[in-house]
Amino acid sequence: MYQNIYIDIVFMTNFLMDYMLLRLVGKFLHLDGKRLRCVLSAAFGSFVSCLLLCVPFKIIFPAAVLIHGGCAFFMASFAFRLKKGGLLAKTILALYFTAFVVGGIYQALETERTMTVKTFLLFVAGIYGAFYTLGCAAETFRFGRRNIYPVTLKYQGKIQQTYGFFDTGNFLMDPVKKQPVSVIKQELLGSLVSEELVKKLMDIRDKPEGLENTELVSLQPHFLSCRTADGKKGLLLAVVLDEFLIQTPGRVVHVGKPVLAITSEPSALGEENGREYFFVDENKLKEFRRNGKLIEARTYQTVYGPWTYFTADDGQVSVGNDSYLGIGTLESFVKLREYYGDDVMRPVYIEVEDGERLERALARERSQEVPKYEEM
Repeated sequence: MYQNIYIDIVFMTNFLMDYMLLRLVGKFLHLDGKRLRCVLSAAFGSFVSCLLLCVPFKIIFPAAVLIHGGCAFFMASFAFRLKKGGLLAKTILALYFTAFVVGGIYQALETERTMTVKTFLLFVAGIYGAFYTLGCAAETFRFGRRNIYPVTLKYQGKIQQTYGFFDTGNFLMDPVKKQPVSVIKQELLGSLVSEELVKKLMDIRDKPEGLENTELVSLQPHFLSCRTADGKKGLLLAVVLDEFLIQTPGRVVHVGKPVLAITSEPSALGEENGREYFFVDENKLKEFRRNGKLIEARTYQTVYGPWTYFTADDGQVSVGNDSYLGIGTLESFVKLREYYGDDVMRPVYIEVEDGERLERALARERSQEVPKYEEM
C-alpha cells in the first residue's frame, strides 16, 4: 500500500505547529523568546520531521528518541537562549506536554472530518488563542492571590497598563473628594504625561506656589497629609487622572477621576532611579526589544508579582572610548559579551558562601524603613 506525501504540506504543517508550541511555552514560562528565533527554531524542527520521513530505512526506537530529543533541545535552547540547567529541562518538558495535548486535539478533529488548509489554519489560530487566554487567566488568578492585579490608567486619551498591589494597610483618603487614594510611582506617571510636566509637578514639592501653574490645572495637583508606618507625618503630592481600572478575578472595578499620590521612593532596597537602576515601564522594555537594543532580561516571581530586570543599549556606553565597571549575574555577563564582543569584556567572578549571602540580605532588609521580610 502506497501513500502520497506532499513534503511542502508536511513542512508547513509542522512549522506552524512548532512555532505555536514555542510561543505558548514562552508565554507560560515567561521566557524571552524573540519571534525570529522562534521562527528559525520552528523551521529547524519542521526540517528534521521532513528529513525523517525521507529516510529510506526504518529508524529504530532508541535512535528516534535521541533524534527527537536532540531536536527539542536545540529548539528550546535557541528560541529562548537557554544554555543548560533546570529551566532548559523544564522548557523541553513543557514543549513535549503541550505538543501531546495539542496533537491529541488535532488527531481527534482529523478523524471527524477531512482537515483542509482552511480548517487547519483555523485550528492553529483557535488553539493558540485558547491556550493564550488560559495563560492570561491563570496569571491574573495567581497575582490575585497575592493581592496583585492588572490595572489600567487613563489620562487624556493615553492608556498605561501595569500591575498594582492592593495594600490593605493603606488608609490614605482625600479629605476634599472623600475617596481613597492610590499611590503611583513618579516614573509610571511619566508614561501618561510629558517629562516636562512631571518635572514641574516634582518642583511643586519645593515650591508650592507652582500649584497655580495653568499647565497643571487638568491634573488638579494638591497636597495630602499622611502618616507613615512608623508614625512619621508628611505631605504627598497628589493628582487626578481620568479613569482607573482594576482587573480582579470576578469583575473589572472602574474608578472615575481617581486620586493618585505620587511617590519617588526607591522601588527596592534603597535603590534610586538613575543610579543603581533606571525604573521604566513595560512599554520602554518593548521599545528596546523592538529596536534590537535589549541585551538581556530576567523576570523574578516575587511575593509582589513579577519583577523584571534588564540590560539595554541606551547609548550611555561607548565601547573603545571609556572603561566601565558593572555588576550582574553570570547570565547577564554572557549576554553582554555576546552583544559587545569577547575582546572588550573582562569578567571578575566573586563567589560568596550561601550563608553569608543570606546574612547580608537579612541585614540589608533590616536597614530599610519598612522591611519586607516576605520577599526573602
